[in-house]
Amino acid sequence: MPVGDVWKANTFCRRSIAGLAQTSMNQLYYQVIIETGAPITAGGVRAAVAARFRAAYLDLFAITSFYKGVSAQKVFPLPVGVTDFLEETVAGNRVTETLPGQVCGVITKRTPFGGRRFRGRIYTPFPTEDSSDDFTGPNAAYIALLQVLGNLIPGTITVVQGANSSDFTPVIFHGGALPLPTLITSALARPRWGTQRSRGGYGAENGLPIG
Repeated sequence: MPVGDVWKANTFCRRSIAGLAQTSMNQLYYQVIIETGAPITAGGVRAAVAARFRAAYLDLFAITSFYKGVSAQKVFPLPVGVTDFLEETVAGNRVTETLPGQVCGVITKRTPFGGRRFRGRIYTPFPTEDSSDDFTGPNAAYIALLQVLGNLIPGTITVVQGANSSDFTPVIFHGGALPLPTLITSALARPRWGTQRSRGGYGAENGLPIG
């Protein structure tokens, strides 16, 4: 994969409560900055991203929710590449009940530049009752775990396959009229709950969009 290529990595999680099943997807983009040897495969990118983030996700949700794996795909330059996805089913580490399905933690992705175009957010899925203060939002313990995940976003990921390797750096990928990506320099856990769309118990089940 040539230097400058941009890859998309989606992390999927799923709450598997009967009648309340819901799927979450968190999206990150990476740009190749160093390549040694032959190109790395999409499977190598997918495995490296999963290894980096899996444990931090599991500390954020209950045993009734599951980490479902990562998909990886080259998205720039065109043509886009084939998506690689390996489904996993790994239960979370927390033991209390989940909050309503639309409630989520929030991590802000930051760059050296100001303005909404140069920021981004990740909405982390399925927090539990013991993650929340009664009135003010997530408690200090949950915010600390959220920041553990946030701290994994900046920095280089090195993917190694045999004698071949590529270094990836996380970016905000703008697309459209501004194709050049912007380096993510930090990620901050927010002290308030966010929301993601929930279809509710009467709508169509929100399943995995891949696989």
